[in-house]
Amino acid sequence: MNKDAVNKTSQTYLAFWLEILQAILEGNDTSQGFYPILTANQDKLNEEFRILWRDWTTAIIDTEDYPAPLIITDIISNFSSLIKEFPLGNLAQNIEISITGLEMTLKVYSREVFPLNWASTQNNLGNAYRDRILGDETENIKQALAFYQNALEVFTREEFPEDWARTKNNLAMAYAKRIRGKKAYNQELALANYQDALEVYSREAFPRQWAMIQNNLVDISLKISENNAYNEEIAIKYCQSALQVFTREEFPLDWAKSQHNLAATYLFISKGERLDYLELALTHSQEALQVHIREKNPYEWAFTQRILGLIYKEKGEIKSATECWQLSLEIFIPALLPVECFGSGLLLGDTAFITENWTVAIQGYEKAIAAVEQSREWATNEAARQEIQLNAIDVYINMVQACINDGQIEKALETVERSKSRNLVELLANSELEPKGADDSLKQKLRTLRSTISSIRQLLAQADNNSTFNRDSFQGFRSSETSSLTREYIAQQRELLQEYQRQLDAVFAQCQELDPAFTLTQEVKSITVAEIRDLIDSHTAILEWYIGTDSFQIFIVTQSNLEVVQFEKAELEKLEAWNQQYLEALFNDTETWQDNLSESLNSLSQILRFDEILHHPALANCDSLILVPHRYLHLFPLHALSVSQQTWKRFNPETPHLEPPANPCLLDCFKKGVRYAPSCQLLQRVQQRERPPAATRTLFAIQNPTEDLDYTDIEVETIKRDFSPADILSKQQATKTALLDNLETIAQAHYVHFSCHGSFDFQTPLISSLILAGAIESTDSPTPTGQKSLRLRSGGQANPAKCLTLQDIFATLNLPKCRLVTLSACETGLTDTTKQSDDCIGLATGFLYAGSQGVLSSLWSVNDLATAFLMIKFYENLATDDMAVALNTAQIWLRDATQSKLLEWIGKLKLDLESTQHIKGFLESYDSDETPFESPVFWAAFCAIGK
Repeated sequence: MNKDAVNKTSQTYLAFWLEILQAILEGNDTSQGFYPILTANQDKLNEEFRILWRDWTTAIIDTEDYPAPLIITDIISNFSSLIKEFPLGNLAQNIEISITGLEMTLKVYSREVFPLNWASTQNNLGNAYRDRILGDETENIKQALAFYQNALEVFTREEFPEDWARTKNNLAMAYAKRIRGKKAYNQELALANYQDALEVYSREAFPRQWAMIQNNLVDISLKISENNAYNEEIAIKYCQSALQVFTREEFPLDWAKSQHNLAATYLFISKGERLDYLELALTHSQEALQVHIREKNPYEWAFTQRILGLIYKEKGEIKSATECWQLSLEIFIPALLPVECFGSGLLLGDTAFITENWTVAIQGYEKAIAAVEQSREWATNEAARQEIQLNAIDVYINMVQACINDGQIEKALETVERSKSRNLVELLANSELEPKGADDSLKQKLRTLRSTISSIRQLLAQADNNSTFNRDSFQGFRSSETSSLTREYIAQQRELLQEYQRQLDAVFAQCQELDPAFTLTQEVKSITVAEIRDLIDSHTAILEWYIGTDSFQIFIVTQSNLEVVQFEKAELEKLEAWNQQYLEALFNDTETWQDNLSESLNSLSQILRFDEILHHPALANCDSLILVPHRYLHLFPLHALSVSQQTWKRFNPETPHLEPPANPCLLDCFKKGVRYAPSCQLLQRVQQRERPPAATRTLFAIQNPTEDLDYTDIEVETIKRDFSPADILSKQQATKTALLDNLETIAQAHYVHFSCHGSFDFQTPLISSLILAGAIESTDSPTPTGQKSLRLRSGGQANPAKCLTLQDIFATLNLPKCRLVTLSACETGLTDTTKQSDDCIGLATGFLYAGSQGVLSSLWSVNDLATAFLMIKFYENLATDDMAVALNTAQIWLRDATQSKLLEWIGKLKLDLESTQHIKGFLESYDSDETPFESPVFWAAFCAIGK
């Protein structure tokens, strides 16, 4: 927009404000007085007006002499209170304008000079935040409660009983909406505050206020004890009491609200003749609609349409119910009213799903999912975003199934992607935002603060989740109280968060001075099927799983095909039973797990119908495969699942004279490699990273920091020969302090290699760690940070403050030149799979976030010698092959290598005499034609993730 256009726009908004100002100065300072002005100018009640209005009025308040600031403040206060209740236009923006105005008035209305005005403003701010549509609902209610408590410090019952009662009523309404904490407790707090207010608001002295509280008590009485016939009777009495005051002639809107409440109460009543109550509910809804007219009260009209739809559904009139919900969605649009939109969209989708009306189900679920994404965008922290996604997961599941049933396979896959790894994708996208004109120092400050804040918020979110940790649903996973976080540590992290947020605010202000359009977040659009196909060439396929509640699917994607294979409920039950048995053995009976691993993987292959999948015509010309698991499938070595010899021959037609492997697996079928991705959208972001060819390959490595891994030194000393320079922190040198001192060196490395112990913590994934020097402690050692210790697979414990934790990786590591991070350690590929949101938070994805194109990670506690062999062979292959091919070829080699072949290979490595003799001593216990590492225990743990 050019300068003249900007000036013209500003003049238009200024003329609008002056019209409002004139109306108020002339005494038209009621809703009847200037609502007509607002109605005629709804298009101007937007963010641009809010900012310009704030700047104009702030200039008057800050620069003009008394009494001008007080006069304008009084006007702003009046306008802010009235616009909050304006029922037309963008309701969310109306409230934002109100909040802006009320906050401005506090520059003049100080508690010391104008205590009553200050307290009234606190009360009004409470109302605005209680009803706020933008932002995180939990935080908004928290703010509202704080404002009301402030107001009550001035509005005591003894001095200001009416103001005290009004504030108590508002406080009750906020507790009634509160979602943090136990629902019953919040409703009891609401009830107590309503009862306080009624001590002043008697029917005789304050009939309207008394009747309003009767209306408010309807919802409370039903929520305190759901399906309780006594409370239903009480709710009806409250409605009837309100209607004794609220007549249609004198209080039409309040009368309509009472009619609406009666309809809702009769709808949900649990006793007596159901049809009779439904008829009463229908009558009262239709009464409400006589006042709740769409043109004048669209919000209330849409709510009544929703209730009417529920009534019709209960009466079996599905078509009428559908029409009512569709009408409500014309007002409850996702971008403006996401919570209300989600409710109506869910009702529409679920009802249509049950009746197998797939087109309408998709319509409803699309609205609901758009609402979820809008709510996530407004949420202010990771915990809120995760909770929003998790609470809506059934919508995604049903949407996927409805799309499949309706033949819309592309939309089904796009919906799957919308539900996977959303937090990580958004974190990655936002981390890449940079202000124009900023120097490298400012960009680095911004990145560090943003990453640090994000990591602390994630940790606090996990701490909140731990308070409701369900061990029954966690069967099979290793977890204990020793891995949880202390209250002291959490409090410390909250203090750090506040400090870092203050620093970020200052840096953000600097950024906006350079680039006024710069923001810290952005809308991340979901990936399309066309974009998914762009990720692969004509010889590569993607297999993407999606696990629902009653079934699961696998999507087969190539450049020219998209197919879906459905699995029934019985197959899902088999998969879940296999999952529980596998994890129980992995974490609690290692010897049995090792003995049965080959057989277990055979069983999983059959459950997942791998042979059938691999014979699909779409895969006929594919020699490369990308696996995108879902939920607990991330924990399994899918690349090692067995296939039939017939399947092997299908993918190896050029070698008919060769005997197929005795026990072929997926790796044997794809010569160009099998790799993994948490989601296609995450893969897209990783593949967009450019790493120009370099004259030399640089390495940074951590080598045996705990000095108890017999073959780690051989591994790193051999690998480093192919790199120049190779910066190694070895043994006692490999402390956390030393690693953090080398962040600049790590940032320049093309390859990063960790050869050490690793441990994944399922209860608090962000303290999952790579164990560094000095971190192993005796069980009696206190951790100075107040953070509890991390339990290791060996039975020992480590101090996370001395480890490289996942939180550290998110907060401190920056790998702009890194092609590959190799995590030659235990459990580095595990993720928290206990939640259906599939966030994929683990050490491997942490390094993807830090900037690496690819990561090698492990799914269990790996054998030291086998891992050393595998890694040395992998890096040999990496000189000519890409990550996936290099790893897969090394895995097949290790599996098939006989004792004699291994001895021959060892002789070529030029190891020191002691190491050579040690290895030969182990190998000589086998016959020359034996394959010491044939079991998948030794070679299948490692996965190639990313590009």
